[in-house]
This record gives sequence, structure tokens and C-alpha cells, in this order.
Amino acid sequence: MYTVMGEIDVWITGLRRSQSASRANLKMIEWDWRYQLLKISPLVKWEREEIWAYIQANKVPYNELHEKGYPTVGCTHCTKMVPGSTIGEYSRKGRWSELGKTECGLHGGEGI
Repeated sequence: MYTVMGEIDVWITGLRRSQSASRANLKMIEWDWRYQLLKISPLVKWEREEIWAYIQANKVPYNELHEKGYPTVGCTHCTKMVPGSTIGEYSRKGRWSELGKTECGLHGGEGI
């Protein structure tokens, strides 16, 4: 299987420790053995409220699906709306809901 990851040396992610139990021990800078590259997660210590406050204060563009009931946004075929969710809420309920997964496969979980 071909992967773009083989062509890069550094991967910058938006992963945060508070997103899930599997991410609780993330380091800000670490070596990713699977893809053989440096993985940097500058938001690792941030909470969702801090991110939304920063977005609003600095007019950072964001995906409008967050306003339409999608607390997290992944690929088109495995992300579903979560009725009643709000823009600042974090939930992975709409992700892989029928597959019993918590990760897409890029960050150490099972692939799709």
C-alpha cells in the first residue's frame, strides 16, 4: 500500500491528551515508528474550550460542520451527526459508530 507518509520527515497533528484514554499519554514531540517520522502535537495540553476561545479571538477558519451537529469531523463515510451536540462540545459518538473503533488508523489504532 502506498502512503504519503513515506515522503515526509515531520508530521504535525491536532491530537490532544483529553480527547480519549488512548491519547492520555501523548507527548508533544515523539518519534513515530510506524511511519518513520517526527510527530509533533503542539495542542497536546490544550482543552477544547481553549481551542474554541482561540479560534473566536483570532478569527481562525474552522469547519462549519461543527455548527451543524458534528463535534468531530473525520472522513465522509465514517462521521455522522450527533443530534443535540453544540459547537464547543467534544464527542466521538459520531465517529465509527457502527465499527467499534476509536481511531482511524493513522494514530496507532486499527485502520479502516
